[in-house]
Amino acid sequence: MPLEHEPKLSVKEIVDAEIEQFSKQEFSDKERLLLGWFNNFPCKLPDSTGAIKRRPMPNATISGRTSEEFMQDFRTAVEESGVDKNALGQYIDLINNLGISEGSEDTHRKLLLPIFIKLREKGYTKTDLTS
Repeated sequence: MPLEHEPKLSVKEIVDAEIEQFSKQEFSDKERLLLGWFNNFPCKLPDSTGAIKRRPMPNATISGRTSEEFMQDFRTAVEESGVDKNALGQYIDLINNLGISEGSEDTHRKLLLPIFIKLREKGYTKTDLTS
């Protein structure tokens, strides 16, 4: 018999479970796990100059938000997560210039995952952020 008030999972727990599921079904290379799981997420983030490599189409929305609203949510997520803005910008520069495969699993976890989780907490889906 199910519990009447089952504990609700945090977004971090949900994301961790998604990554675990992905690692079992789709991506066996643990050293490059987040490379595959994040897919295009880094391409949606601004580099050190504030430029975005992969701009959405004009009037496109992400979870019903405009690209300007997404950028505001992104800036808020960076602030709330405590990720170093300079390190993030430099990392996005590296990805844009050399490709996401240049990033390490540890760097993805340190710089991208906290922002990803904060954006998910704001209502964005995995598909919104990675497609």
